[in-house]
Amino acid sequence: MDVVATIPYGRFDADNNYVADVRVRVLIHIWKADTNGNGRPDPDEMMLVNYGANWANWNLATMAAPTFKLGSYRGIVVSVDLVRGPDAPPYAPPVPVTVAVTYVDTAGDPWVSVSPSSATIPPRGSATFTLTVKPPANAVPTTYIGEAVVTNNATGSVNRREPHHPPRVIYRASAGVDTQTHHLPSA
Repeated sequence: MDVVATIPYGRFDADNNYVADVRVRVLIHIWKADTNGNGRPDPDEMMLVNYGANWANWNLATMAAPTFKLGSYRGIVVSVDLVRGPDAPPYAPPVPVTVAVTYVDTAGDPWVSVSPSSATIPPRGSATFTLTVKPPANAVPTTYIGEAVVTNNATGSVNRREPHHPPRVIYRASAGVDTQTHHLPSA
């Protein structure tokens, strides 16, 4: 799960002197329990998972495997704070904040097929796999993100196109068929 909070740059450094007037900070907590029964998370009931506190007009906080980490706890709490910078005026006017939460879950996708489904690749060799995307006619017209991961059956290692990221396929759902071909080198 990614949480990004953004404020207009003109509010971050209103006088363009490279000293922050105000910055945005993002915190992700797990609400462990409602120990006092008031129905809202209090500081002593939460556990910090991650935060973004850079000196910028935007910040990012991430939480890997949120449903796993949540377990039997009450919920996930996202907090966004505005922090006065060293160049802040005595009175800071209200600052608009935009917050975007992105959560991607792992699941099989019946819309996507791969051909061939396996290949024997010699050392330093390669193979081409064709991913075919067939969204149903009633698919919501939005962008869906999928990942194609190649596993070496002999070693169990996962092919990664770049460090820590499997090859990623981006497709837009619509009626009809979209086909994309990706060349994935051997591990």
